[in-house]
Amino acid sequence: MKEAPSRAATALPHETPRRSVFYGWWVVASGIAIQVFSGSLFGGFGTFIVPLEAEFGWSKTVFAGATGLRQIESGLLGPVQGWLIDRFGSQILVRVGVVLFGLGFVAMSQIDSIVGFYAAFLLAAIGASLGGVQTLTVTVVNWFERRRATALGLLNSGWSIGGLLVPVMALAMSAAGWRTTMLVAGILLIVTGLPLAHLIRSRPEDLGLLPDGAPASCRSCRPSQRQDGAGWVHAAAGAAYLGVLVDRGWSRRCVARRLGGEHLSRVVPNRNVWSRAGGCGGVRDGAERDEPAGTTRWRAPW
Repeated sequence: MKEAPSRAATALPHETPRRSVFYGWWVVASGIAIQVFSGSLFGGFGTFIVPLEAEFGWSKTVFAGATGLRQIESGLLGPVQGWLIDRFGSQILVRVGVVLFGLGFVAMSQIDSIVGFYAAFLLAAIGASLGGVQTLTVTVVNWFERRRATALGLLNSGWSIGGLLVPVMALAMSAAGWRTTMLVAGILLIVTGLPLAHLIRSRPEDLGLLPDGAPASCRSCRPSQRQDGAGWVHAAAGAAYLGVLVDRGWSRRCVARRLGGEHLSRVVPNRNVWSRAGGCGGVRDGAERDEPAGTTRWRAPW
C-alpha cells in the first residue's frame, strides 16, 4: 500500500513554507504588557492622591516629596542598572523588578504614616525602574537591527495604553476603596508579571538566533571570525569598501549588516559602497542590489 504524499511533496511551486513568528516580537509583546502596568499604576498614581489626602490629611508637599524621591532613585539607579543588565541579564532584572513593584503596592495598601508611605513608594519605584523602560529598551535593541525603530515604538506604546486603564482604576477605588485597589493591583502585577518576565531573553544568541531572525549563514560575519580589524576601522570612520571585504571572505549581505548605518547612499560599478556610520543597524539596500541575479533574498519571518 502506497503512503499518501506529504504536504511538502504536494506543495505547489508558488507556495512557500510557513514561517514562525520571530521570537523578538514575543519579547516586545511581553515588554508592552509590563509597560501597561507601569503606565496605569505610576502614570495614574494621581488618582490615589485624593483618597490618601482625605484619609490622612496630608498636604500636597508630601506627595511632591514622593515624586522627588522617585526622580532621585532613577538618577542614582540608572548607572548601576546598566551594569546589572550586563552582569545578570534582562530576564532576572525584570523578574526582580516585577516582584518589588508589586510588593511596593501591597505595602502601600497597609500604610498609616508618611514614613511608611515613602518606604513603600520607594520600593515600588525601584521595582518599576528595574523592570521598566531602560531594561526593556536594551533588550529590544539587542533583538532588532533592521526593525529596531518599529519594535521600540511598539514597546513605548505600552505606557500610553496603560494610561487608558486609569479610569478603570478610579472606578475600582470608588467601589472597593484605595487600600483594596492597591492590594489587588500589587498581587495582580506579581501574578501576571512573572510569566511575562519569563519570555524576556537578553539577546537572540541565547536561543541560537540572530537579530531580526537573520539566517544562520550570517554567523560567518561575526567579528570573532575575522582575519583582521580593518573593516571595523572603515565602519567607524563612516566608509567601507564592500568589494575588499568580500574578497577577504565575507558575504556581501553580512558586510552590509555589520558596517552600520540605516541606508547605503550609493553603489558604484566597482562594488565600492560608501556607508553612513551609525551603530550596528541593518544596512541592506546596496547589498541586495549588488547580489548576483537569481540570488534568493532573505525576508524576516513576521
